[in-house]
Amino acid sequence: MLPGIEGSEGITALALSPSKKYLAVCEKAERAICGVVDITNLNVLKRKRILTSMDYSCKSFISCAFAAIGFDKSYLVTMSGVDDDPRVIIWTWDKGKCYA
Repeated sequence: MLPGIEGSEGITALALSPSKKYLAVCEKAERAICGVVDITNLNVLKRKRILTSMDYSCKSFISCAFAAIGFDKSYLVTMSGVDDDPRVIIWTWDKGKCYA
């Protein structure tokens, strides 16, 4: 079982990395949250990163996907809900930063 992040209102999207080592879990909150969880050991689930940005005000991500662009970076793409200002955000999730 994966506990939610304190203050979240529920899971809105999930994505499994191509390597099947990481799971992205998007949650609805005051500011949309996407947590990346290491699932290599199902007995001890570890949250690797929590992604949220102060540059936008969406409350939920309705979709997410891992993407490998180039050889040295791992990206995560999220799309915000239609009730918010719809945006696609590309994250360098291993660094916890918004890329574009």
